Amino acid sequence: MFRNYFLSIATVAVFAAVTGYTFLKPDNLQAIQDSQVQVASLDAKCTGTIIDDEQNYILTAAHCLSTNAKQGFYDIIHREYKNGKIAVTKTYKAKVIKFDKSVDLMLMQLVEGDFESGTEVSISTDYKVGDPVFVYGNPIGLIDILTRGVVARELMFLDSANLKRPEMVIDALINVGNSGGGVFNESGELVGVLNISYARRMFIGMGTILSDAPYGMAVPSEYVLEFLEGYVV
Repeated sequence: MFRNYFLSIATVAVFAAVTGYTFLKPDNLQAIQDSQVQVASLDAKCTGTIIDDEQNYILTAAHCLSTNAKQGFYDIIHREYKNGKIAVTKTYKAKVIKFDKSVDLMLMQLVEGDFESGTEVSISTDYKVGDPVFVYGNPIGLIDILTRGVVARELMFLDSANLKRPEMVIDALINVGNSGGGVFNESGELVGVLNISYARRMFIGMGTILSDAPYGMAVPSEYVLEFLEGYVV
């Protein structure tokens, strides 16, 4: 048994060395899982990140703002993991306390209940083109899906409603429902907040198939910290 275990480790190590593939360490994966929530209203389901578990702050995308939130409140669904499995699912209520459509960011706070200590995530501005990144969220009706990619471009400015919106480009697979979720480095630190995916259309005969999004965009962490100034230390 031990021989097979060490052979498995050696195989993984060789694979990583040859391909350049980066694996998340279990503790870093746990940190990402602990920090992610689902943000739900009558007409929108997005992903969010706990960025302060004392103040019960959640960070997500401003385009997740809903006109149909019941009395202005959103459901926040938080799944707690132990040994790789969902142990507890909790639902909270939250309200919006700040949003800025120019950078597509929104800050929310619980109005009832408290997050467990240690569920918040750290924010890092240390990233560059080629660095591996991980996306964790709730795409296309699924829950808690992890995908991997690299930083394809550190910063570009996208024309949006007569504004130049800052964006990081990544090639991790993302879909509807990932909006507002975190982009993480291999240490489990937040380096961006997802807000856009671009889908490739394939024409086959007379039909059109919408395939997986080949790349996505996220608000870079420098602009996230600027947005959070005065709220998160």
